Amino acid sequence: MSFAPRPLPPREKYSSLAAYRLMLQYIHERELNIGDRLPTHAELVHELGVCHCTLATAMKWLVVDGVLTRRQKAGTIVSELYPRFPKRSIWQVGIVVPPLTSSYFFPVLTHFQHRHLGLNGLADRTYMLSVNAQPSSEVHVRRPSDFSGLEEDIEAGMLNGILTSTRLMTDKIPVCGSASSASTFGVEIDQSAFARQALTELRKRGCRHILAGVRPMDDGFSHLFEEAVEEAGQQMGRSLVRATGMTGVEYGYRLAQQVLASPASRRIDGVLLRDDITAQACASLLARKGRTDVIVATQTNLQIPMPFAVPTILFALDVDELARLSVSMLLKKLLKPSLKPQLSYLAPRLQETGVNSAEFYTHISA
Repeated sequence: MSFAPRPLPPREKYSSLAAYRLMLQYIHERELNIGDRLPTHAELVHELGVCHCTLATAMKWLVVDGVLTRRQKAGTIVSELYPRFPKRSIWQVGIVVPPLTSSYFFPVLTHFQHRHLGLNGLADRTYMLSVNAQPSSEVHVRRPSDFSGLEEDIEAGMLNGILTSTRLMTDKIPVCGSASSASTFGVEIDQSAFARQALTELRKRGCRHILAGVRPMDDGFSHLFEEAVEEAGQQMGRSLVRATGMTGVEYGYRLAQQVLASPASRRIDGVLLRDDITAQACASLLARKGRTDVIVATQTNLQIPMPFAVPTILFALDVDELARLSVSMLLKKLLKPSLKPQLSYLAPRLQETGVNSAEFYTHISA
């Protein structure tokens, strides 16, 4: 397979680290295997467009890192496809944090992304939403200029790739979605599988009328959850009620009030939510009003379990695994720029012993 490297900026033509990256890309784009022999030094200089001294230094680093082995009369051999223990930061990655202050999920995700990037020899910078950017409720697609310093760093060539959990439009460097439903490349939470399984579990536990909190269909986020709820609604009829809104404590209280106001003939006894902050707020108000018979099904964070004031069916998402998968996918794209768009899905898992903390709620209330 041919390899046509992107022309290096003038300031990187004599960068040994840039040549190091080019050599890794060369190995992956050519689909070389362990034991394959590389072309001669002169041929590589010509093909990669770097100077002799720069490539010589990069090759020494690759030998030290265990990627290449030099054998007398045999030439340079591929011994690893990627350094197991990188001794330097090979790529610089931007972590774009979405403007969702109501959830602790994203700080936890950012923490694990930082950890897995470091383990793979990738340095990172975090970018927050600029104070001058439009509010989240008014925009569905973000641009680099919406995040403080991101556009400037991309233009200056300071970043090699981006991990994002929000819709970010740029074609200048690789972008990998992490829990983002907007990307064509990355890891997405399988909200459809969660919705179907959660509804099944609620009905198994005797819930006859279920309230499902869904996002507006035009909010720019994934419709997997909404579509699964819509499909279930066609089968369940009036037994499934949909309440449109975003996420957060206020929305949770509003859902609880809707449960409390439901008529006796269609008394809501089950609630389906995909955000545990919203679910916790909803459960707390229901418990205060004496509706501890209501069962709530929600997603939660495997790493930080939360208490709930009513019986709760928990579907735990392994955020550490989500971060690992997204970093792995971004690394594949950095190593092989010609890689086609692809998505992988990570589904929350049903907890065998969900948190049912009605007793906990009674204790702290007393």
